Amino acid sequence: MAATPSKPQAASAAPTAGRRGTPSGTVARKRPGQVPAGPPIARPETPTTPTPKLLRAWFTFTLLSLIAFTVLGVLSLTNARSALAGAGESIGQLSRVEQVRTDVLRADAAAAHELLTGQDGDYGDTVAEARATLVEAAAHSPSDASSLAEVNRELDAYTAKLEEARLGRGTPAGEEALVAAAAMLRTQVLPPLNTLVETNSGHVDASTAGVSRVPLALSGILALAGLVGTALTLSIRFRRLVNLGITAAILLVAASWAIGLSALTTADTQAQQVVHNEIVTFQESAAARGSAYDARAQEALALIQRRTDPAADQPWSNAADRTRTALERIPTTAAYDLHVAWDRYVEAHGDLRVLATQGEWDEAQRQIVQDTGPAAGGRFVTFDTAVTDAMTNSSTQSRMLITSLASSVTLSTLVIGFGGLVAILCSWAGVRPRLQEYA
Repeated sequence: MAATPSKPQAASAAPTAGRRGTPSGTVARKRPGQVPAGPPIARPETPTTPTPKLLRAWFTFTLLSLIAFTVLGVLSLTNARSALAGAGESIGQLSRVEQVRTDVLRADAAAAHELLTGQDGDYGDTVAEARATLVEAAAHSPSDASSLAEVNRELDAYTAKLEEARLGRGTPAGEEALVAAAAMLRTQVLPPLNTLVETNSGHVDASTAGVSRVPLALSGILALAGLVGTALTLSIRFRRLVNLGITAAILLVAASWAIGLSALTTADTQAQQVVHNEIVTFQESAAARGSAYDARAQEALALIQRRTDPAADQPWSNAADRTRTALERIPTTAAYDLHVAWDRYVEAHGDLRVLATQGEWDEAQRQIVQDTGPAAGGRFVTFDTAVTDAMTNSSTQSRMLITSLASSVTLSTLVIGFGGLVAILCSWAGVRPRLQEYA
């Protein structure tokens, strides 16, 4: 019996067909390392701020910082200008009060010399000058008016007592009235004047203490930071290297900022130098001149009383020491010449006391009233001329310097105000066209 032949070809064809292709309805086998085909996977985009929003944010910050820079800069410089103006007024008032104080001491010395020689001198004119300066000082500073009125009342009492001394010239009563008048001057007229000098000197120090530069410095930095940030945003987002409006604003702010800071720094530094040099020179010169006249009056009083004991010369020595102390405080080069002139007078005063000790009263009187030559009178005139020049020059120079600084600060105030306003307009002109592109 014959066997039925098998169909190995057909049986083996099925797996071959499965390897060559995948029939419909079947799943293909995944090969190792094969990425399955399919739709692309959506990846999240990096979030970015829209250009108009970013630009508006930077410009808002820039605009606010520019306004702050302009306002704070103008206020800082205006305050500095007001302080310098106040310093100038205080220096003027200080000069007037110092002049009154010197004049009353000069009048006292002149009165003593008139009583010594029996001849009229410049006592009356000096008192008139002191009264005129009192009125002027009261008109310039109402806050000092009450104190100056007190000085005027005490000056009336002093001059009345001095008239008694002049009427009793050459008598014990006249000598007693002269001593009483001198005591009234030093205990009643000078103390309120000394208080006014200290008060106005304090006003000068306070006015020249300087104005803080911090508000202007910080606001300028913020304004420049805002402008630079805006410029970089425009450059990056719009592919434009330079924006003319923003660039102009940066240059304006930088220039006005530098000018304003320079003006404040210069005003502060030079005002302090004026106080240290010129004002101190003026005050100490005035103090030295007043003390010198005090010594001059005590010198004449000792001759009037014809006293040769050491105690008679002690008031002169005290006034001379005060004069020397004031001269030592003068910070300028004028101090050396003043020291030399004063030492020469002190030497001549020693010769005068020798004559008095020897009883040569007429010769001593001649030397004390002589206004030229190596005598005590001539040496004192030389010193008085030098110290008066130092006093006048330093007062004039200080007021000129303060006025010059005030003018410089005023100009810088205008620069800051104008520069800030123009910078605001320029920045707006630079940003507005870019924002309109998105409108």
